[in-house]
Amino acid sequence: MQNDFGRDLPRRCRYYQAELDVSSLKPGEDYKELKSSYIIFICAFDPFGKGRYQYVFEEYCKEAGLALGGGTQKIFFNTNGTDSENITPQLLHLFEYLKQSTEEVANMHNDEKIQLIHRRVEYLKRDRKLEAGYMTMEEYIHSEAERRAKEMAEMLAKPMAETLAKPLAESMAKPMAESLAESLAASKIAQNIVALLAELGSVPEELSECIAAEKREDTLAAWLKLAARADSIEEFQSKM
Repeated sequence: MQNDFGRDLPRRCRYYQAELDVSSLKPGEDYKELKSSYIIFICAFDPFGKGRYQYVFEEYCKEAGLALGGGTQKIFFNTNGTDSENITPQLLHLFEYLKQSTEEVANMHNDEKIQLIHRRVEYLKRDRKLEAGYMTMEEYIHSEAERRAKEMAEMLAKPMAETLAKPLAESMAKPMAESLAESLAASKIAQNIVALLAELGSVPEELSECIAAEKREDTLAAWLKLAARADSIEEFQSKM
């Protein structure tokens, strides 16, 4: 839920997409395993000033109007739109509830889904301990990436331990697998950084090699954010 346009939403979409793609495909998996993804913002303002309740963006060829078919969509909902004929009644009910989350509004349209959401909201309000479980989009992405890395480490550790057949094999194999998983994850992030920069122009070979050689997770994460926000390759190089 976005209450103001204080941060650059289009570039945040670009950054979220890069982060999602990094964590969605395991090393060695075919690209066809990459599932379709949707970046959704629900805004309490009109992000593009056209009075619409919904703005859906996909990647198209400017010259031929052809859809790229990469399986990504960026969707912006405006709870204060004016084209009610282009939106479903269910979404209108949801927007009304988001603007005023009261029991009266929840019961206004006899919508079971809205009533279910309202009961859940009331439950969360009563249980203050659950506040610690709330996560931002960035926290979710990093949590998911960490979970997948651990799964990869465990998958690699087990067959190695069975092959070595020694008491200490598993304890030795797991750190090795974790190191390998981290190395593969770093390589994937580096590839995404170069892919983002390629959208801005031709990436110098020495810059690509510098990015590929970097193994520190915090540095790569910072470069990924920088690449998503940069307006030119020169700007990226000056700030990296």
